[in-house]
Amino acid sequence: MEKEFSFVDIAKEVVSEFKAEYDNKKDCDYVNYQLYVAIMEDGSIQTSTRPNVLNKGEECLIILTHSDLAVSNYYRWYVIKYIDEKGNVHNGYLHNGWHIEITSWGQFSNQILSLSKDNQNWFSEHQGPWENPWDEPFQRLWDFYQTVRKCSSMGEVQLIADNYELKEIIKKQKEEICGLDFVKKKLEMERAISFAFQRNKKDYIR
Repeated sequence: MEKEFSFVDIAKEVVSEFKAEYDNKKDCDYVNYQLYVAIMEDGSIQTSTRPNVLNKGEECLIILTHSDLAVSNYYRWYVIKYIDEKGNVHNGYLHNGWHIEITSWGQFSNQILSLSKDNQNWFSEHQGPWENPWDEPFQRLWDFYQTVRKCSSMGEVQLIADNYELKEIIKKQKEEICGLDFVKKKLEMERAISFAFQRNKKDYIR
């Protein structure tokens, strides 16, 4: 059934209201950058810095940005708005009490993308404030959410979270091993080239 509303129009209203809010704040700047996230019928997502991508979605999110003066430097901060399948706008709250947000941890420059429920964090990824966009971390978060949203108990969520964390550790270890293998092969190649050069040099002197 065709929607009676437009995600794009709603998103533009949200962005306009957000801009007006930060235009009037001292030591705050509205940042003309948003990440639009369209959630497809099959649960997959598509992201874009343009709102037109939302036309394809069944649900949507917008990651809005602004900068605040913290001590002596401006740092970028994020606000997440969720637009449900009925066109209602929520401040980061998804279905069944799940909540998504981007906050700082430990220091202003350490930004954390997290998914929580009942004040308990179940997923988090961090990056610096200038490492836009959040496409890849958000994709991983949404893949995790698609699994845990179907759970009937928090015990199931815990098992999935533990398994996910283990998979991520194994993945990072494999990436580190691949990196070490590359360095090893590079050094072996440089050594072989150097050896061949020295041998040719001796042959030339003779």
